[in-house]
Amino acid sequence: MDEGRPKRCVACGRGAYEGGGLGLHGHGLVERQQRNPPTPDGAPECREVLCRRYRCHPCGAVMRVVPPSVSPRKHFSGEAIAFALALWTLCGLRADEVRRRTSDWTRLGDAARGWRSMAR
Repeated sequence: MDEGRPKRCVACGRGAYEGGGLGLHGHGLVERQQRNPPTPDGAPECREVLCRRYRCHPCGAVMRVVPPSVSPRKHFSGEAIAFALALWTLCGLRADEVRRRTSDWTRLGDAARGWRSMAR
């Protein structure tokens, strides 16, 4: 469990082993959704990824450690984001076609106007 343990608390900055004791304790596992097409021609899917949580003993903050394949604070994998950008910039596909090929979400809502990050 030590290999994934953060070096410091993201809230208070205390080191994991600062002061002679263990400051960041394992706090269980949680599932997180990750969206991406499994292959360039595959249908987009949503899969569950296990993430380990740690709790800072001094301040009580809880942090989540994600596997390297997961982009922090993103619903889509890094591969899916790169694939979408390649389809849009290199292949010249329209945003709605890029979305169809990379996203499993069928309800559009506000996203029907396009992807904010693609226009930046």
